[in-house]
Amino acid sequence: MTDRPLPSTPSAGEIATDIERLSARLMAQHGISYNGRHYQYRAHRHGQLAGAVKHALAQHAPRATEVATPAQRQLMSTLGITLREGVYYSGGYSYDRLSDALAYANLKAIP
Repeated sequence: MTDRPLPSTPSAGEIATDIERLSARLMAQHGISYNGRHYQYRAHRHGQLAGAVKHALAQHAPRATEVATPAQRQLMSTLGITLREGVYYSGGYSYDRLSDALAYANLKAIP
């Protein structure tokens, strides 16, 4: 048996530096900005970087493609819902499912 030195434990400063580097890399990779108060991904603000990264990852995840029926397309047109690249948009928000976009649009339409 040989005497091996124990691995050194990183200092708090080294850990903080690693976290800062990782945070900067994640922010650059996903287009996230920080204004001193909020992390922002696209039009959405998050209190923590983890929330913004999670949101960005969800936006880039493969999407199931729905096919809207002619009646659904007419309703989408009436409510101002658009479909681009498999994502439904209504009122500045994006939705993976038409049912969610319709629910939001219907809430907006209630006086």
